[in-house]
Amino acid sequence: MPMGGTIIDGRPGVIPWSAVQRWAEYHGLTWSEMALLDRVLLAMDIVYVRHWAARTEEKVS
Repeated sequence: MPMGGTIIDGRPGVIPWSAVQRWAEYHGLTWSEMALLDRVLLAMDIVYVRHWAARTEEKVS
């Protein structure tokens, strides 16, 4: 640990729509397939962020 510093854990966030769009275009997905992929990824991101927040809360308590 640096002198006088602290170690800060990163905080997860959602995958940006622009990244999903680029991935979908590269893999030849249709617009509707990309929209479905985006919704699924967003749902999974929300579950993970909640899980991460609960774990972090346990560490603090």
